[in-house]
Amino acid sequence: MFFLLLLLFANNKYVLSQIVSGQVFSTKKQGIEFCNITDNKRKIGFVTDSIGKFKLNLSLFQQSDTLIFYSLGYKAFHISKSKLVDDSKIVLEENVLTIDEVQVRSIRKNGKKITLGSQNKRDQGLFGSVLNTNYEFALLINNSDHINGIINKFSFYIHSVGVYNSPFRIRVYENQAGKPGKEITNKNIIVQGYKRGSWNDFDASNFGITFPVEGCFISMEWLNLDTEKYKYVAPMNSSGYAYGQVIGLTREFPKSISYRRQNDGVWFDNELYWEHFKLKNYNPMIRVQVLTF
Repeated sequence: MFFLLLLLFANNKYVLSQIVSGQVFSTKKQGIEFCNITDNKRKIGFVTDSIGKFKLNLSLFQQSDTLIFYSLGYKAFHISKSKLVDDSKIVLEENVLTIDEVQVRSIRKNGKKITLGSQNKRDQGLFGSVLNTNYEFALLINNSDHINGIINKFSFYIHSVGVYNSPFRIRVYENQAGKPGKEITNKNIIVQGYKRGSWNDFDASNFGITFPVEGCFISMEWLNLDTEKYKYVAPMNSSGYAYGQVIGLTREFPKSISYRRQNDGVWFDNELYWEHFKLKNYNPMIRVQVLTF
């Protein structure tokens, strides 16, 4: 057993705080929950709370940085660090998208429930995030049997280390030649773990997500809220704090089929990351249940 935790504690330097607060709204004057906030270099990341409020320490950002506020279904809003003041009101415009025609199919009463992805009962490692960034970890769910159906359930193995009931976002992406492609998710799916050291299941039947013939990527996105509630002291005698839930890792697959990224930046193949630590074939413990047509 080992603990694999990204050591980005450089983000937690002792600097003079320059705190600004504000709220993110839609044009309908509704607060936008869990709206992402990052810089143009995608190094720092936070999210708003359940009513769109945020609190930022501007000392974490470079003077030349542009801050980006973005959320699914809205156009991104850019503002330079120097222009962001306390009690800011940020308004995001709805993003009018052309929706591809979707064929609605009926689910048979006797449709089969098929579980794809990680099948292990126990973890073989663990992976966590740190403060001041929103990490995302995605696993390829193959569809080698060409199953037709909808995603009925998401499951994630939440480790006993960390704050197991931290909110996180579930995202689904197309499989483009073994790499995450266009996002399939058309709405925010925010969940919280409910049991540590175990598989946690989340109902997906109401989202109507068709399971692609070519398979797809399912990801866990950490949501860095400005609260002490989800912080914990990093294990292995580290000198800093870690943030949120910790996901179990598995070696049941013959190779790495997972990717990670930070603040919606560039995806990185985890195989290269594991090689840095002289490790192989570690993937996040994620699975889905598909209900066949």
